[in-house]
Amino acid sequence: MRRELPIRKSLKIPTSLNPSQPLITGAATRQSYTGRPSALAQVALAAGLLLGSPAFTQLLPPALYPLDPAPLAMAVGDVNNDGRPDLVVSRLGTELGIQILLQLEDGTFEPSAAFPGEFTRSVDVGDFNNDGLLDVVRGHPDGIQLYVQNGAGELVENQPLPSDERGALVRIGDFNQDGLDDVVSVPDGSDAEVVYIYLQGVTGLEAPITYPLNHGDSSNDVEVGDLNGDGLDDIVVVSPFRPSQDNIAVLYQDPDGGFLDQVLYDAPGNRTYDGVAIGDLNDDGLNDLALAPIGPWVHIFLQNQDGVLEFLDIFNFGSQGLHDSMEIRDFDGDGLNEIVGVSVQQLVVLTSPAHPGGVQVAQAIDLGGGVNFFFNKHHLYCADINGDGLQDAAVANNELGAQVFLGDGTLFADGFEGGDTTSWSVSFP
Repeated sequence: MRRELPIRKSLKIPTSLNPSQPLITGAATRQSYTGRPSALAQVALAAGLLLGSPAFTQLLPPALYPLDPAPLAMAVGDVNNDGRPDLVVSRLGTELGIQILLQLEDGTFEPSAAFPGEFTRSVDVGDFNNDGLLDVVRGHPDGIQLYVQNGAGELVENQPLPSDERGALVRIGDFNQDGLDDVVSVPDGSDAEVVYIYLQGVTGLEAPITYPLNHGDSSNDVEVGDLNGDGLDDIVVVSPFRPSQDNIAVLYQDPDGGFLDQVLYDAPGNRTYDGVAIGDLNDDGLNDLALAPIGPWVHIFLQNQDGVLEFLDIFNFGSQGLHDSMEIRDFDGDGLNEIVGVSVQQLVVLTSPAHPGGVQVAQAIDLGGGVNFFFNKHHLYCADINGDGLQDAAVANNELGAQVFLGDGTLFADGFEGGDTTSWSVSFP
């Protein structure tokens, strides 16, 4: 599972939520919620999904940081050692590679260093040389590329690590029980049924170890977390192809070292999957799976006490599906996780099965521009960005730029608490 960023209570709420700030421009970055839910939430209401009396969380409208070239993938971490999480994005267009946006003292972000490179659909952050500083990894057509933070608070391009195929999608975990950050990468595209594990050695990441898969001829997403309750990081990979076969592959970490042979799962109906997220969805202390098939559904598998994933149900939440990037986080600090993902036009928050009303649309925020899911893979990243102890979200919007959604931990409106699911009104200063 992705390493959680430390909570820093002393940071300020970004003043970029003030419309007088120049980085906030137009309807794409700020909305006024009055009268009725968004179009997606109305569809969910019409479908009868918003029943009961759940406590709905709230993410504020996004602060927009325009970027040219446009961003593709997003990661969050302190990459200059000043105690404030920064944004790391990959870029689309003629100037490929990655762009760093440093967080300033007032909580806003400004573009900083840029590193040219190949087409990149995925970036992540971790400490890859055990010096206590966060570094950056990106997946590219020939393998992975590291950018190591030096003692001066700068990122330095490191030696690339090749793989036999495209190392397009990357995630971080501890894959040999030594407490150090390692990297998993999977190719995307057809005929890419393999996982590459880059273990951290004495001098940094080592050449990859290869594990075969047989889950659908392609890999569309990869995530890391403990999926059998033994405290070790496992790997799940999903495929968008071959709906007639099992498209969810789990590599369980062997306590004696390495990984066991893949275990395949699938949901009823021969679905294929764009994205997957790992987290506790039924409040039993065990990690579960939320999956995004092609279409307006979320599939959920719950981990049982024997460490086996069991299919729970298919949830239809509206007219647009969640694509590629999903996260499971507790946005309001009530101890129950929510599911957050990106549709073509909206950031969507769903309550989990642990909530009183089950899986429902809690919030749908217009992005102000569409996200191209053919190019964008890991375009969503959740962390405590402003140090207030609440989970926030950052999105790489390839039409507009980097968007930051801060959580404020409040409920949507008293009407929901009283069971009124027909309308609500929320305004922002």
